[in-house]
Amino acid sequence: MCLRASAISGLFYFGIGVAAVLTLLWRNVAGVTELTRMLARDGFLSCGPTAVSQQAVSQRFLIVPAELFESVFKQLLPELRKAWFGRNAIA
Repeated sequence: MCLRASAISGLFYFGIGVAAVLTLLWRNVAGVTELTRMLARDGFLSCGPTAVSQQAVSQRFLIVPAELFESVFKQLLPELRKAWFGRNAIA
């Protein structure tokens, strides 16, 4: 079964939106402006450094349906919690 180009594009932007929000939370980023700088300087998750506009990043957040993001986030939360405690454990 083939996905239409718009469906593939939507999945791509959903993935970027989720990655951006997870980066905001995990790295305690102050907002979209700082996230845009971070993406240009460091990249995030599997993305290398990429220059994008703040407007483009903001628009990606608008296309991620809240219910869909909530579902993904709830599935990832236990792993994020384990990683956070491992990262902040006192040796």
